[in-house]
Amino acid sequence: MNQLRFCLCFIIMGLSGCSLLQPTSKQPLAEFPQQTQLAELDHWQIKGKMAIRQAKQQPVALDMHWQQQGEQFHITFTKLFKTVLEVKQDKFGAWLRDNNGEEHYAANAQLLIQQLTGWVLPLNQMQQWVKGVPLDASAQFDEQGNVISIDAIVEQQPWHLTLGGHTQSQGLTLPSNLSLRNNDNLLKLKIYEWTFEQP
Repeated sequence: MNQLRFCLCFIIMGLSGCSLLQPTSKQPLAEFPQQTQLAELDHWQIKGKMAIRQAKQQPVALDMHWQQQGEQFHITFTKLFKTVLEVKQDKFGAWLRDNNGEEHYAANAQLLIQQLTGWVLPLNQMQQWVKGVPLDASAQFDEQGNVISIDAIVEQQPWHLTLGGHTQSQGLTLPSNLSLRNNDNLLKLKIYEWTFEQP
């Protein structure tokens, strides 16, 4: 009997230890203070590459420059130094310029991109995901408190993110490789440079 109790206690202790590495949360976790810092970081820029593979479409690989200022963002996609797509969103709506120089307007940048290109990019959520912040999502963390995977539901569609690498910038640990999958849609981000701006 004593041996059975010892085994049960050992299992319970092991499970409680794992729970810190696999929490589910809708807010930054107190166990990992950097999560609060990252969630509040809303003036930043990233430069990198994005590979897009959508169902029934040819894969696309593009250079990306994303500028975030509060709730506003400006993203430019280029290939061989030529702008393929440029999109902005602020409180008034979204603006997009395509590779022919034509301008388009809508209330939401995500829907605008999907209508014109077929790409499914959850931009509103990606503003946090690219920082490794799993707001309104389930997440797994490593022992240092860095997110290594995120599972979320966006517009009733499941998204699974894998964060395969991290980099140090101005005292913070930030993702450098992200893979986002939704059914047959796959996005891969390679971030080369993080820059923080003062609001």
